[in-house]
Amino acid sequence: MTDVADLQFLAHVLRADLTPNLARMNLRLAEEVSRTVDETIGACEDWTSQLMYRQLLRIVAIASGNTFLGPELCRRDEYVRSSISYTVDVFKAIAQIKKWPKYLRFVGRYFTPELKTIAVHRRNAEEFLLPVIRQRRARMAKGEEIPDDLLQWMTKKAKERGFTDVMLADAQLTLSMTAIHTTTMAIIDAMCELVIRPELVNEIRDEVARVLKEHGGEFTANALFDMKLLDSVIRESQRHNADGKIRFNRIVLKPIVLKDGTMIPKGYTIEAPYAAFVNDARIYPEPDTFNPYRFVDLREGKAADPIGYKSTEQYQFVTVTKENMGFGYGRHSCPGRFFAANEIKMILAYIMVRYDMRMPGGGKEKHPNVGSGARSRKDPGAKIEFKKLPTPLF
Repeated sequence: MTDVADLQFLAHVLRADLTPNLARMNLRLAEEVSRTVDETIGACEDWTSQLMYRQLLRIVAIASGNTFLGPELCRRDEYVRSSISYTVDVFKAIAQIKKWPKYLRFVGRYFTPELKTIAVHRRNAEEFLLPVIRQRRARMAKGEEIPDDLLQWMTKKAKERGFTDVMLADAQLTLSMTAIHTTTMAIIDAMCELVIRPELVNEIRDEVARVLKEHGGEFTANALFDMKLLDSVIRESQRHNADGKIRFNRIVLKPIVLKDGTMIPKGYTIEAPYAAFVNDARIYPEPDTFNPYRFVDLREGKAADPIGYKSTEQYQFVTVTKENMGFGYGRHSCPGRFFAANEIKMILAYIMVRYDMRMPGGGKEKHPNVGSGARSRKDPGAKIEFKKLPTPLF
């Protein structure tokens, strides 16, 4: 369902084209976030209950789409609908196929309607994007001005990577699957911590207002870097709400011999611990406690560094280390994490400076994680209430 070539090409473009251009793309992203937050959450003149998952998925899908496809396409219903639904349907299909014995899965696919739904998503994406891609190729051939977005960067490199236009269209669905839902869940985890801590929300509002004033009212790269309390809250939320016990879950396709001579046979499953590290009291004192200041204090030298990094900037949300593999590690780390971190900060900042938030009815207990086995997350049906601030900060 997701071709390895898609992932490799996407990883290349994210590293080589998106990340180096984030400073330029940030201002456009901020404008889209501002517009989409306002129209999605709405007026909320009084406390208004809303489904976090549904609302934030739409915000993230459109805001991400501005960078992925451009401002003219990111609001098109064909894109928004598929970018949100595709991931859900893929995992439904996986769950159904896994119910069949391995030796019968080639038969089981004919009795799995979710696979037909995925095929419909692909067909719709191709019908929507193929005319766009062909039009862009024609403009490139004529030397005309071309869009500035990820689809265009991929289109320019498609031939050298052996990618057809159909493959480019399908790759956009792969991008949606790897980016939109994970970003949404990170925002929800942070919001669930913030919504029961109004004093912390006020502190972050003050930080955002101060930093933006210092940077001409714009979400520049330096402005985002200077929002250190917000960064700390997001990273602590990621640590405190670890979405799984493990990372790098892989099946060995051929025997592997490690440097020390250990041989891992074909067919074995390998994985690395994640939750055990981020809940280790030797690294993170009182690991069961959500401490919003944990990482800002480490970065500013107000707390002793238990690991002894060369730079305390290793405690930024976006940084990957052996002790914190929220975004993976090494060459397998998430190539889009810098974009995701910027987007998460912008969305949370815009929401907090324009709305008050609370648990339904003013409750004081946060929404718990749900799930089983190695995975957990917030209930997609969880709600919080919003109320527009009398005077939004910006």
